[in-house]
Amino acid sequence: MNIRILYLISLPAMVAFIVCSALILHKTFDLFPLMVTGLLFLGAVYVENKYTRGFFLFQLLFLGLFHWYSHLDWCYSLYLLVALKPIYRAAGLPKSLAISILFIAQYTFIRLSHATDNEHAVLVLLSDVLPALMAVLIIRYIKDLESEKRSLRIDKDLLQTHDPLTGLLNYQEYYEQVDKLIADRRPFVHVLVDCTNFKAMNDEQGVLVGNETLKKIAQFLKFSFPGEQIISRQGDKFIVCLPYQENTIAEIHELIGVRLMHWVDLKMIFVYSLYPEERSSLDDLFSLTEDKLLQTKKDNWLKREEQMLRTEKLNVVGDLAAGMAHELRNPLTTIKGFLQISQKHNYNIQPWYDIMESEVTRMCELTSEFLQFSRPHIVNVKSQVLQECIERVVSLSESQATLYGHRVEYHSSLSPIYIDMDRDKMVQVLLNIVKNGLEAMQDTGVLQIRLMQNNSQTAVIEIEDTGEGIPDPELKKIFDPFYTTKENGTGLGLSVCQKTIQDHNGTIEVHSTLKRGTMIRIHLPVSQKQAS
Repeated sequence: MNIRILYLISLPAMVAFIVCSALILHKTFDLFPLMVTGLLFLGAVYVENKYTRGFFLFQLLFLGLFHWYSHLDWCYSLYLLVALKPIYRAAGLPKSLAISILFIAQYTFIRLSHATDNEHAVLVLLSDVLPALMAVLIIRYIKDLESEKRSLRIDKDLLQTHDPLTGLLNYQEYYEQVDKLIADRRPFVHVLVDCTNFKAMNDEQGVLVGNETLKKIAQFLKFSFPGEQIISRQGDKFIVCLPYQENTIAEIHELIGVRLMHWVDLKMIFVYSLYPEERSSLDDLFSLTEDKLLQTKKDNWLKREEQMLRTEKLNVVGDLAAGMAHELRNPLTTIKGFLQISQKHNYNIQPWYDIMESEVTRMCELTSEFLQFSRPHIVNVKSQVLQECIERVVSLSESQATLYGHRVEYHSSLSPIYIDMDRDKMVQVLLNIVKNGLEAMQDTGVLQIRLMQNNSQTAVIEIEDTGEGIPDPELKKIFDPFYTTKENGTGLGLSVCQKTIQDHNGTIEVHSTLKRGTMIRIHLPVSQKQAS
């Protein structure tokens, strides 16, 4: 049975018992005021719920009158019962003690007013007061325990349903609340906000700065979307569920896409899905939103890569233009100088025809190699045997090797290796590398060409000379356009070779040791005709 019901039943029973006792013991002959004050006291107790604040004073007043007319100290139990509630409701121990002293003072005054034996009355009074004070302390102790338990229960419930850092719902609670919306068939927008560079912020600025940023985002979302919003945090992501209205999408773009991005110094991506327009089940809706986020990240990554590639191309074009202008300016300056001298002094420039012709030839070669370097793609690609291409290079380079007093050695016992290639361009690349190797050997030497197959997918060509080798500082620059150590070199030969190999989906690398020689290794993908 409810404690309040027992309380309300026991009070009239005790009042009736005291009235009857007073009549039986002939302690009073004022029956009417005794009954009236008893009824007023009970009425004050029964209407307590409507007037809780300070109403115990009326109960205390009517109880005092009832005590006065009854001349029975058995009202002590009524004092205790009436005092319990205000003592329990008091904000702290001082207030509780003040209320208890008020009740004790009234009880003491009335008790002593009709006592016959003052010494005995004082001792009995002390025996009544001390338990009353102990009761106050016990009640406060019980209330503090209940308050602590209630606080722990609230904290536990909060931890089970909310994120401890931002105070937002955790994923499970968010899922359950959104599920209720679906059960009620209420249209809504499911928004996913992803902080893309949050980990980098944590690494650079520290965890405390990162946590403060997450709190700021949470506060912004709660402030920007008041009303029936449901917001959750998952790591560096935020999920927002908003009732779907006519202007909801525009608000999302304005508040998240513009204001939030400017307010927080953090790169963010947001996507959204509509229920039930796009998906009718909760799991499908969440999956769709995640897919949209991944696609958006992929698109942004591709855009960044495209921008970086465009920037890199512009830088290369700038370097090539500067190098080309520098290389062409030297022969043009020479030719212009001869013409100016001839025009000013009426000189016959026939003795310098050879020099001018060589400079013009140099410009033609430079322009030809530059055009070859700048061509975007190889042409005439088909699956061909790599050994035949290398044998052609060996045949073409034998006369030059003999002229320098060197030997070219090539041995291959492998079965035919098919490569998807433009044969003429591949021959040109290999001839250029072989020519460089022959020119690098000052003393009589051997240039070796080796063909290997690391696996069924890759063919490897190694061209190794026995020259002086290349120092490390120069080795890092040999593929840079217009970089050359030769007196008459253009600096585009190896750049063209590298680009041609890359156009064949291959790689080229250089290894060199001073006083021992240089080896160039080329990796080329095997044609699917052979790989299959």
